[in-house]
Amino acid sequence: KITSLSSDGYIIDLEDSINDGEKTEALKILCLYLSEHPEWSNVFVRLNKTRFEEEALALNDFNVGFMLPKFESSEEYARIDRILSHHKVIALVETPMGVINIQQIAQCSWVDAIAFGAEDYTASVNMLNDDAMLLPIKSRLVVYAKAYNKKVFDTPSFKLNDEVEFENEVRNAVNLGFDGKMAISPKHIKYINETFNSCDLNYMKS
Repeated sequence: KITSLSSDGYIIDLEDSINDGEKTEALKILCLYLSEHPEWSNVFVRLNKTRFEEEALALNDFNVGFMLPKFESSEEYARIDRILSHHKVIALVETPMGVINIQQIAQCSWVDAIAFGAEDYTASVNMLNDDAMLLPIKSRLVVYAKAYNKKVFDTPSFKLNDEVEFENEVRNAVNLGFDGKMAISPKHIKYINETFNSCDLNYMKS
């Protein structure tokens, strides 16, 4: 469905969306599909924490970026830092240790952007996934990302049937200084694009 959407980038998930027994086959299918679309430059592949080396090697020759889930330290990926330095990398922060280590993550030379995964983070600390309650965490990520000139993206909204709450989340992300917001629903794309590109917010870059 990628060609029918209007996002700035697309994340293909090899992690949570794929059953463990199907991950090898999914990687093969993805490599075949990418070979048929060499023109794509805005695709990011979400790797597995336990299989990232195999997956990064298989995808190294394609013009894709990598999303590294549950990112807590650049040292975790030292074995493939040579590969990572040749691809765009989004560090997905979604654990307490990732939040604690955000300065070290933001300083990493091959990390291009930081993203927040609220669903896994809130589950890991047994808290409600609520935008207001997550304000301190989100602000911390934005501060360190901006300090080290990294892009920073807000968590996807899970308010799939509550338009008002979804729109509040997007406006909050803009006002906090995020550079964009991830989405898990195609129907969210238009409003996210319009809000982040709104000329009414004169402190925002178009």
